[in-house]
Amino acid sequence: MFCTTADHLAVFISGSRILSKEVRSYKWSRTYSETNKAKFLHELGRTDWDDGAGFISDGANSLYSAFAAKFTNIFETFFPVKRICISKKNVPRKPWITSGLIKSCRKKERLYKRFVKDPCECNKLKYKWYRNRLNSLLHKAEKQYYKEKYKSI
Repeated sequence: MFCTTADHLAVFISGSRILSKEVRSYKWSRTYSETNKAKFLHELGRTDWDDGAGFISDGANSLYSAFAAKFTNIFETFFPVKRICISKKNVPRKPWITSGLIKSCRKKERLYKRFVKDPCECNKLKYKWYRNRLNSLLHKAEKQYYKEKYKSI
């Protein structure tokens, strides 16, 4: 087991309590792929928009309602709303951590794993250099975040 916040191996604790599973986060999103866009436009071209002639006596509101219902139905068919699980791996725990810093943390993890597997001097130096550089970047990012937040007050 490897930990992203510590530079040493993990400490295990055994107990009789059963930990609950993490609550997953979800977001709702539509996928606007090029193939779906092309199919959507094709279907719009094939649709008969003139079948609202019987609604003329009801006025413009009923014509618009018929149009909106058809358009929405076609749109929902080709661009359905899907539930997407948000991976905690890509969500920063702190507001000042950017996606670039997340990638750097993963690289530091890989260097640490390599160092633990093969503790030669070369792997140790690479890991330590990268760890120190990343820590200084994290501190700078945190300082900058709070500086900007303080200015906005």
